[in-house]
Amino acid sequence: MAAISIRMLSIAGFFEQRPLTSIRLKAPLREEMIRPATPARNLAPSTPPVVEVVELSEGKDASSDVLGNLAPASVVTRKAPGKDWLKDRWQAAKNMQGSPIPGEHWLCIDLENERSQLNIVELDFEAAYAKSYVLETASSKEGPWHPLAEVEACCTKNLKVNTTGQHVVHKLSTSEPWRARRFVRARFTKLGTNWGVSVFRFRLFGTARDDRQIEK
Repeated sequence: MAAISIRMLSIAGFFEQRPLTSIRLKAPLREEMIRPATPARNLAPSTPPVVEVVELSEGKDASSDVLGNLAPASVVTRKAPGKDWLKDRWQAAKNMQGSPIPGEHWLCIDLENERSQLNIVELDFEAAYAKSYVLETASSKEGPWHPLAEVEACCTKNLKVNTTGQHVVHKLSTSEPWRARRFVRARFTKLGTNWGVSVFRFRLFGTARDDRQIEK
Protein backbone atom coordinates (compact mmCIF):
# COMPACT_ATOMS: atom_id res chain seq x y z
CA MET A 1 0.00 0.00 0.00
CA ALA A 2 2.79 2.38 0.85
CA ALA A 3 4.44 1.70 -2.50
CA ILE A 4 1.21 2.42 -4.37
CA SER A 5 0.73 5.73 -2.58
CA ILE A 6 4.28 6.80 -3.35
CA ARG A 7 3.76 5.99 -7.06
CA MET A 8 0.52 7.96 -7.22
CA LEU A 9 2.16 10.94 -5.57
CA SER A 10 4.97 10.72 -8.08
CA ILE A 11 2.54 10.77 -10.96
CA ALA A 12 0.67 13.73 -9.47
CA GLY A 13 3.91 15.57 -8.98
CA PHE A 14 4.85 14.93 -12.58
CA PHE A 15 1.68 16.64 -13.84
CA GLU A 16 2.14 19.58 -11.49
CA GLN A 17 5.66 20.20 -12.73
CA ARG A 18 4.90 19.68 -16.42
CA PRO A 19 1.54 21.17 -17.46
CA LEU A 20 -0.07 19.74 -20.55
CA THR A 21 0.19 21.88 -23.68
CA SER A 22 -2.74 22.26 -26.06
CA ILE A 23 -2.48 20.42 -29.36
CA ARG A 24 -4.17 21.76 -32.51
CA LEU A 25 -5.18 19.20 -35.06
CA LYS A 26 -5.19 20.35 -38.70
CA ALA A 27 -7.99 19.16 -40.94
CA PRO A 28 -6.82 17.14 -43.92
CA LEU A 29 -6.53 19.15 -47.15
CA ARG A 30 -9.33 18.59 -49.62
CA GLU A 31 -8.43 17.70 -53.19
CA GLU A 32 -9.69 20.97 -54.63
CA MET A 33 -7.51 22.90 -52.16
CA ILE A 34 -4.29 21.46 -53.57
CA ARG A 35 -5.11 21.90 -57.24
CA PRO A 36 -3.10 24.62 -59.05
CA ALA A 37 -4.91 27.95 -59.50
CA THR A 38 -6.68 28.39 -62.83
CA PRO A 39 -5.09 31.26 -64.78
CA ALA A 40 -7.37 34.27 -65.36
CA ARG A 41 -8.91 34.44 -68.82
CA ASN A 42 -8.33 37.47 -71.00
CA LEU A 43 -11.86 38.80 -71.51
CA ALA A 44 -12.33 40.98 -74.56
CA PRO A 45 -14.02 44.33 -73.85
CA SER A 46 -17.73 44.31 -74.64
CA THR A 47 -18.75 46.08 -77.83
CA PRO A 48 -21.58 48.60 -77.44
CA PRO A 49 -24.64 47.77 -79.55
CA VAL A 50 -25.02 49.60 -82.84
CA VAL A 51 -27.93 52.02 -82.70
CA GLU A 52 -29.64 52.61 -86.03
CA VAL A 53 -30.86 56.12 -86.74
CA VAL A 54 -34.16 56.05 -88.62
CA GLU A 55 -36.83 58.52 -89.67
CA LEU A 56 -39.26 58.82 -86.76
CA SER A 57 -41.70 61.28 -88.29
CA GLU A 58 -42.71 59.47 -91.46
CA GLY A 59 -46.46 58.85 -91.53
CA LYS A 60 -47.00 60.41 -88.11
CA ASP A 61 -49.79 62.89 -87.42
CA ALA A 62 -48.83 66.50 -88.13
CA SER A 63 -50.76 69.62 -87.17
CA SER A 64 -50.40 73.39 -87.37
CA ASP A 65 -51.80 76.47 -85.69
CA VAL A 66 -53.31 77.75 -88.97
CA LEU A 67 -54.73 76.00 -92.03
CA GLY A 68 -53.20 78.47 -94.45
CA ASN A 69 -53.98 78.77 -98.11
CA LEU A 70 -52.71 75.44 -99.49
CA ALA A 71 -52.51 71.83 -98.25
CA PRO A 72 -53.12 70.73 -94.63
CA ALA A 73 -50.19 70.13 -92.28
CA SER A 74 -50.45 66.35 -92.79
CA VAL A 75 -48.52 66.58 -96.07
CA VAL A 76 -45.25 67.38 -94.27
CA THR A 77 -44.84 63.83 -92.87
CA ARG A 78 -45.58 61.87 -96.03
CA LYS A 79 -43.13 59.21 -97.17
CA ALA A 80 -42.06 61.19 -100.22
CA PRO A 81 -42.61 64.79 -101.25
CA GLY A 82 -45.29 65.38 -103.82
CA LYS A 83 -44.69 67.12 -107.12
CA ASP A 84 -47.66 69.45 -107.08
CA TRP A 85 -46.40 72.89 -106.16
CA LEU A 86 -49.77 73.91 -104.67
CA LYS A 87 -51.24 70.71 -103.20
CA ASP A 88 -48.09 69.21 -101.69
CA ARG A 89 -46.97 71.92 -99.29
CA TRP A 90 -48.29 73.74 -96.25
CA GLN A 91 -48.12 77.53 -96.10
CA ALA A 92 -49.06 80.04 -93.41
CA ALA A 93 -50.52 82.47 -95.93
CA LYS A 94 -53.92 84.11 -96.14
CA ASN A 95 -54.36 84.17 -99.92
CA MET A 96 -53.03 82.68 -103.12
CA GLN A 97 -50.56 85.52 -103.44
CA GLY A 98 -48.78 84.07 -100.39
CA SER A 99 -49.39 87.06 -98.11
CA PRO A 100 -48.28 85.98 -94.63
CA ILE A 101 -50.75 85.45 -91.81
CA PRO A 102 -49.52 87.84 -89.09
CA GLY A 103 -47.69 86.44 -86.07
CA GLU A 104 -45.65 83.34 -85.29
CA HIS A 105 -46.81 79.97 -86.59
CA TRP A 106 -45.88 76.36 -85.98
CA LEU A 107 -45.89 72.82 -87.33
CA CYS A 108 -46.14 69.98 -84.82
CA ILE A 109 -45.46 66.23 -85.13
CA ASP A 110 -46.87 63.56 -82.82
CA LEU A 111 -44.13 60.93 -82.43
CA GLU A 112 -46.46 58.71 -80.36
CA ASN A 113 -43.52 57.98 -78.07
CA GLU A 114 -42.19 59.69 -74.95
CA ARG A 115 -38.67 58.28 -75.20
CA SER A 116 -37.24 59.34 -78.54
CA GLN A 117 -33.71 60.56 -79.17
CA LEU A 118 -33.27 63.02 -82.04
CA ASN A 119 -30.10 63.19 -84.13
CA ILE A 120 -31.23 65.11 -87.22
CA VAL A 121 -34.01 67.61 -87.92
CA GLU A 122 -34.79 68.47 -91.53
CA LEU A 123 -37.13 71.17 -92.80
CA ASP A 124 -37.73 71.23 -96.54
CA PHE A 125 -39.00 74.77 -97.13
CA GLU A 126 -40.37 76.16 -100.33
CA ALA A 127 -38.68 79.41 -101.42
CA ALA A 128 -40.73 81.07 -98.65
CA TYR A 129 -38.45 79.82 -95.87
CA ALA A 130 -38.05 80.89 -92.25
CA LYS A 131 -34.73 82.44 -91.32
CA SER A 132 -35.36 82.01 -87.58
CA TYR A 133 -37.29 79.32 -85.73
CA VAL A 134 -37.37 77.38 -82.49
CA LEU A 135 -37.44 73.60 -82.18
CA GLU A 136 -39.22 72.48 -79.02
CA THR A 137 -40.83 69.43 -77.43
CA ALA A 138 -43.64 68.61 -75.01
CA SER A 139 -45.56 65.66 -73.58
CA SER A 140 -48.85 67.34 -74.49
CA LYS A 141 -49.79 69.46 -77.47
CA GLU A 142 -50.98 72.07 -74.99
CA GLY A 143 -47.49 72.23 -73.42
CA PRO A 144 -45.52 73.22 -71.51
CA TRP A 145 -42.97 73.34 -74.30
CA HIS A 146 -39.26 72.77 -73.72
CA PRO A 147 -36.72 74.26 -76.16
CA LEU A 148 -34.42 71.97 -78.10
CA ALA A 149 -32.69 74.57 -80.29
CA GLU A 150 -32.99 78.12 -81.58
CA VAL A 151 -32.10 78.10 -85.25
CA GLU A 152 -30.77 80.96 -87.37
CA ALA A 153 -30.47 80.17 -91.06
CA CYS A 154 -27.37 82.33 -91.35
CA CYS A 155 -25.18 80.98 -88.64
CA THR A 156 -26.44 78.09 -86.50
CA LYS A 157 -23.72 75.51 -85.86
CA ASN A 158 -24.25 72.11 -87.53
CA LEU A 159 -26.95 73.55 -89.82
CA LYS A 160 -26.58 72.86 -93.54
CA VAL A 161 -28.68 74.83 -96.02
CA ASN A 162 -29.17 73.49 -99.53
CA THR A 163 -31.13 75.47 -102.12
CA THR A 164 -32.35 73.56 -105.18
CA GLY A 165 -35.03 74.95 -107.47
CA GLN A 166 -38.04 75.81 -105.31
CA HIS A 167 -36.67 74.00 -102.25
CA VAL A 168 -34.64 75.47 -99.39
CA VAL A 169 -33.64 72.51 -97.22
CA HIS A 170 -32.40 73.03 -93.65
CA LYS A 171 -30.66 69.99 -92.16
CA LEU A 172 -29.62 70.33 -88.52
CA SER A 173 -27.44 67.64 -86.96
CA THR A 174 -27.10 67.41 -83.19
CA SER A 175 -23.70 67.05 -81.54
CA GLU A 176 -25.41 64.95 -78.86
CA PRO A 177 -28.84 63.31 -79.25
CA TRP A 178 -31.75 65.36 -77.97
CA ARG A 179 -34.23 63.73 -75.65
CA ALA A 180 -37.62 64.36 -77.25
CA ARG A 181 -41.02 63.97 -75.68
CA ARG A 182 -44.10 62.89 -77.58
CA PHE A 183 -44.64 66.13 -79.53
CA VAL A 184 -41.97 68.03 -81.45
CA ARG A 185 -42.69 71.28 -83.22
CA ALA A 186 -41.00 73.99 -85.25
CA ARG A 187 -42.16 77.46 -84.25
CA PHE A 188 -41.35 79.97 -86.97
CA THR A 189 -40.37 83.32 -85.50
CA LYS A 190 -38.93 85.28 -88.44
CA LEU A 191 -39.67 85.06 -92.16
CA GLY A 192 -36.96 84.87 -94.78
CA THR A 193 -39.12 86.44 -97.51
CA ASN A 194 -42.23 88.57 -97.94
CA TRP A 195 -44.41 85.45 -98.22
CA GLY A 196 -45.87 83.30 -95.49
CA VAL A 197 -43.57 80.45 -94.42
CA SER A 198 -44.11 77.34 -96.53
CA VAL A 199 -42.98 73.73 -95.90
CA PHE A 200 -42.92 70.63 -98.10
CA ARG A 201 -41.62 68.23 -95.45
CA PHE A 202 -40.75 68.22 -91.75
CA ARG A 203 -38.54 65.23 -90.90
CA LEU A 204 -37.16 63.94 -87.60
CA PHE A 205 -34.43 61.29 -87.45
CA GLY A 206 -33.21 59.38 -84.41
CA THR A 207 -34.03 56.39 -82.23
CA ALA A 208 -37.10 55.46 -80.25
CA ARG A 209 -37.64 52.95 -77.46
CA ASP A 210 -40.86 50.96 -77.50
CA ASP A 211 -42.93 52.17 -74.54
CA ARG A 212 -44.51 48.71 -74.27
CA GLN A 213 -41.14 47.21 -73.33
CA ILE A 214 -40.59 49.56 -70.41
CA GLU A 215 -41.44 48.30 -66.93
CA LYS A 216 -43.76 50.59 -65.06
